[in-house]
Amino acid sequence: MIKNKITGQRRLTFEDVTVKVFSPAQFNELLSGDFLPNLIAKSLDLKRNQSALLKAGLADGGRGGEFFFFSEDNRLILKSMKESERDLLLSILPEYIEHYERNPHSLIAKVLGVFELFLMQNTLMGIPKSQVLATYDLKGSTVAREVMKKGDDVNKVLKEGKVLKDLDFSKIEGSIYVSPEDREALVQGVTMDTDFFKRHCLIDYSLLLTKINPSESIKNPKFIQSEKPGEEEIYFSLGIIDYLQLYNTKKKLEKQIKVITALDADVNISIQEPPKYADRFRDMLYRITTPVRSSTTSRKSTENLEQRPAPALPNPVSGSPKIAEIVPNNS
Repeated sequence: MIKNKITGQRRLTFEDVTVKVFSPAQFNELLSGDFLPNLIAKSLDLKRNQSALLKAGLADGGRGGEFFFFSEDNRLILKSMKESERDLLLSILPEYIEHYERNPHSLIAKVLGVFELFLMQNTLMGIPKSQVLATYDLKGSTVAREVMKKGDDVNKVLKEGKVLKDLDFSKIEGSIYVSPEDREALVQGVTMDTDFFKRHCLIDYSLLLTKINPSESIKNPKFIQSEKPGEEEIYFSLGIIDYLQLYNTKKKLEKQIKVITALDADVNISIQEPPKYADRFRDMLYRITTPVRSSTTSRKSTENLEQRPAPALPNPVSGSPKIAEIVPNNS
């Protein structure tokens, strides 16, 4: 069992509505830069979000029963979570906060608060959907990781705005072309992120990669510019999502059933032990990024990068780690 380390709760009352806030002091440490309290309040202004509220829960890509709400400016997401996920997040909260401090290149989508719903960063950082060219949910797996069907028109699928997966990415993009500096930052960030997940026996996380053509007024320094010829105005937004899934008994059984069904012990299904999942995720990042040097492209996001070699990927860890167990919430 995971020991519950919830370090404080607070109740806030607004007219007839009471909101329970978990660990407010700790989450305040994450509110900086683009996430200052006054900016969050502006993003969640009720009048500005009336239209978005009517569409809440209809977001593409949500798992069964989840509530999703995207703020009107597309900067924040409110979503529901299971009690077990909440307790897991709060139990690792001190290390979670420390990880962001130690890893300035982290791609983990930041949870900004836990209430009756929890508030997290939208990796698009305010980009309207009209400027989104393609969105991919990538795990590094090749089994059941395809949305497009045989005969589908690629342009039509992209126009529909569907969240595509690994095999779709291979067919449509193949790779994204980025500067060596940007690739180095990605490798540094993802290596530390996956080490953090591995320590806490977390799996099932995805790299949400979005291809965008942002207007000049809303470009964000965290976006990565494409170095592919002919794509000078194309940028990429990358973030790691859905990372609160323990590799527990239920997941072990699910993996064994899929392996038996496939009649292949080495089948590349999504579910893997935490060390193998982390190694595959980092391998995927290398595979889908191609470093290209451009003498004409200037990039604010890489001005302050540390000039040191990208860390080497660790060898796959043999054997199974000691797995933390948690009783899933079935309510």
